[in-house]
Amino acid sequence: EAGDAVFVPSGWHHCVENLADTLSLNHNWVNGHNLHWTWALLRRQYVDAAAAIDDCRELCAADEFEGLVQANLKANAGLDFRGFVELLQCIVVTRAERLRALASRDSGGGAPDERSGEGTEAASLLLALQRAGLVLADFCATFVELVVGPAARRSAAGGGDEAVERLKGAACYARARELVAIVEATLPAPLRA
Repeated sequence: EAGDAVFVPSGWHHCVENLADTLSLNHNWVNGHNLHWTWALLRRQYVDAAAAIDDCRELCAADEFEGLVQANLKANAGLDFRGFVELLQCIVVTRAERLRALASRDSGGGAPDERSGEGTEAASLLLALQRAGLVLADFCATFVELVVGPAARRSAAGGGDEAVERLKGAACYARARELVAIVEATLPAPLRA
């Protein structure tokens, strides 16, 4: 109908045919429910950024090379690994805090009031937290594979943890591991990865 506004949630496929001049406001949202798509894109962009300067890998130290890759990643994708982990931190911390608040309110013995939407809210929070945990686990595995692996192979000392400590991005890897622990401590056992 003329004058109507339409909201299309993220991930919903749709097709629009404008029959007259139309104002369209579009924004690509990243949230706890679709961040796996963002991570898939960022992971591909990382591989591309590293490949684009691979000829420089032998000319600089592993941490310097990783710094260049992260700078290129941020320039190309608008986000680097540190920024992505900060985004995940916001999702994990806020969802975990809200779940604890709901649980403490419900610890009085009764079930959540269905009319208040608390049950639906809790389910949405759990889903977002579970997805964040899965993405964080994949981030950690990918970091070791794509960042630490090549650095460890080049390092005379070798070794995973030692190589991680020397790399730019080691702090975001450590924070991602801490966030995985928060997710695992917050989610009920059946929802853990």
